[in-house]
Amino acid sequence: MVSTRKSSLITFVWIFIWMSLAGGIVFYYVYETIGLLIHQITPLVMGTHNPSSHELLVMTQVNLTLKTIQEYCPYVFFALFFTVSMLLWLCIRFYVVRVIRKLRATDSDTIDVKQESKKGNKAEDKPAGPTKQERKKEERFRALHLIALLQREGRLLDFFNEDLDAFEN
Repeated sequence: MVSTRKSSLITFVWIFIWMSLAGGIVFYYVYETIGLLIHQITPLVMGTHNPSSHELLVMTQVNLTLKTIQEYCPYVFFALFFTVSMLLWLCIRFYVVRVIRKLRATDSDTIDVKQESKKGNKAEDKPAGPTKQERKKEERFRALHLIALLQREGRLLDFFNEDLDAFEN
């Protein structure tokens, strides 16, 4: 449990660092682009022709809107990248915890099986391990199980059955 918490904290720190870096870079470029738009719209409109009062009003509204967007841009980007960072961290954390629990369950099952086999060997003095027929059956079951998993997830058998004559390579 301690190793899970420690790895969770380390993962959180790294995700926060990288997402802060990515958010800072994206924020900088968006902020600067909005600033360039604000400073170039007025000279662009004024330089092309003599604007009417309606055009000046629209230009003023556009400038005010862009300034408002630029003003709230840091808060929006912080909230966005913080939320994405937290969701990414939670997804990774829950996945890692699930994998660790499966590994622990597998290890405890293996230990239990070993202890039971030691007890059984002492009492009955039978040879350890399955017979040849049981091993063949187990190998066949595992192979079919693997193919079934690959077929379900990636359509592996469809790929193997595909006609390759249509391709040059």
